[in-house]
Amino acid sequence: LYNKQGNHPKALEYYQKSLQLNEELGNKRGMSDCLNNIGLLYDKQGNHPKALEYYQKSLQLNEELSDRKGIAACLNNIGIIYRKQGDFSKAIEYNLNSLEIREELGDKRGISSCLKNNGIVYEELGNYPKALEYFQKSLQIKQEIGDKRGICSSFFNIGTVCLKTYQYDKALDYTLKALVIARELELLEMLKDIHEQLSKIYAETNNYRKAYEHY
Repeated sequence: LYNKQGNHPKALEYYQKSLQLNEELGNKRGMSDCLNNIGLLYDKQGNHPKALEYYQKSLQLNEELSDRKGIAACLNNIGIIYRKQGDFSKAIEYNLNSLEIREELGDKRGISSCLKNNGIVYEELGNYPKALEYFQKSLQIKQEIGDKRGICSSFFNIGTVCLKTYQYDKALDYTLKALVIARELELLEMLKDIHEQLSKIYAETNNYRKAYEHY
């Protein structure tokens, strides 16, 4: 609850207490979940070294438990941190390791997440064709499983790459598709990013009135 409310210090306090209790009980599954949640909190706060530390501890426990799903989730989270730290080769390595496990498990939601994360890495590297390839594969799976929030995110990501590669018609089309879903689901943070992107697209195509509307 505190995490959802954005009260990270209070959430951290509760997770630390829960971690201590699970340690006393010798409950490795509970410990792993707590460590992962603490890692997520540090990630949200921008404390990437601390997030990495907790994700790696969670990974170690999942390996001890032979929990393939948990291992894949930790590898995915670690890959995200390495990307945020600018270590793209490690980010790709961890993403692909996570992807391999999730494919073995048939975890479609997890597969789409790994594909998206690799797309973001290649986008940041400036390899836009590769980024687009990963985003489109991720979108296809999200559509298969009916993940509307994920579809919205994929449309936005594809729109971003199209904008960066001067494909303004496609950029507008995908970003407007994202806008429809974001409004429907009331994704406030996503709406902010979408309006900002639409403003850029309209400005690039000299439609300044529209650009101002979304600014």
